[in-house]
Amino acid sequence: MGKVKAWQAAFNAGDLETVMAMFAPDVEFEMVGQGTMTDRTMIEGLHAYAIGIKSQLRSPNCSVEGNTVTCDTYEASEWHRIAGLPDTHYTSDIYVFNDAGLITKISATKAPESVQAEGEVLNAFIPWIAQNHPEAMPKLFIADKRFIYSSDNAALVLKLLQEWKNPSPTTAPTASNVASPSLTPAPTATNVASPSPTPAPASAGGASSSSRWKLILGLVLGGVLLLGVGLWKVFQSRA
Repeated sequence: MGKVKAWQAAFNAGDLETVMAMFAPDVEFEMVGQGTMTDRTMIEGLHAYAIGIKSQLRSPNCSVEGNTVTCDTYEASEWHRIAGLPDTHYTSDIYVFNDAGLITKISATKAPESVQAEGEVLNAFIPWIAQNHPEAMPKLFIADKRFIYSSDNAALVLKLLQEWKNPSPTTAPTASNVASPSLTPAPTATNVASPSPTPAPASAGGASSSSRWKLILGLVLGGVLLLGVGLWKVFQSRA
């Protein structure tokens, strides 16, 4: 349990180098029901994004069985604060360690109420970006319209979210009557999150549009890390 607390302390302090050093080379990051991220570069990009939106993890209750620690975890962030959302709740947050004490897998299950609350925000926020700040789209997405997880995009998303929640009198029309763009997350490229935050694999592409639209940005934009993310899930549904 001490190793989980140490990893969370590094994450909460924004120490990406230590966060990644505590992962085994073959680490996996799973968001249950959405998919698993295995590419280390993508996992680093996802954590850089989560740290960028100032995600903070707390696990008031944990249990240990062998090399596995299971926690009840909550995630807060600037994204949650600006959007007016409660902390994301992960009803099962599992950390698996190897004999060297490195994390080989994180598997997180997000509470349904967190998925729903975040999805409702994203259903309005994402079309608003496309309508009011089309110049931001190439920065947030690569050519195939998949979201790029990075610290730079964390800052950009927070800036846009702040404007969306506190519009000026000259702000363009709201997204309520604007068609949502076709958005999908990137599977390769440096610092680009794989189909999985808040993460799901390409095989998840057969899910219904409405369900996928609700399962995005939570590590991503907010609950990302155990996120998750995740953001790509919402975008993939519109592709």
